[in-house]
Amino acid sequence: MRKAVRMSAASLALAGAFIAAPAAAQAAFTASTAGELPVSTGSLSIPASAMTTSCVLRNGKNLITIAVDLTATSPRSTSHPLNVYSPDGKLRYSGDAAALPQGTFRVPGNESAMTGTWVFNIHDEYASGTGVLLWTGQTLSGTIVC
Repeated sequence: MRKAVRMSAASLALAGAFIAAPAAAQAAFTASTAGELPVSTGSLSIPASAMTTSCVLRNGKNLITIAVDLTATSPRSTSHPLNVYSPDGKLRYSGDAAALPQGTFRVPGNESAMTGTWVFNIHDEYASGTGVLLWTGQTLSGTIVC
């Protein structure tokens, strides 16, 4: 019987050690710090003042010009998609305004006889170095009546 009592006492002592051990391992943190994350906002909008449009009659044909002052666009933009639609609603140009000579689109001679309302829209885009599109600015739309 003494052996059983000793084993029971040893078992109780071992169980008590397991219960008390986690409490001894707990820690308390008394200091705190906060990290700083600098953030800011940017704008990818093309001001209307960056656009110059004209329709001039020369030799019986309308000379339609859309010029984009790329220095007036957002300094963070990486491209300036421009779409131009003729009066019949067909897309006549779609591409980066920066790829145009001096940022100027001119209607090809065979299409320049079309009179009516030409529509254009343009916006700035920002892409990462890997070409992944990250932000698209607000679209600036306009018309040219010939």
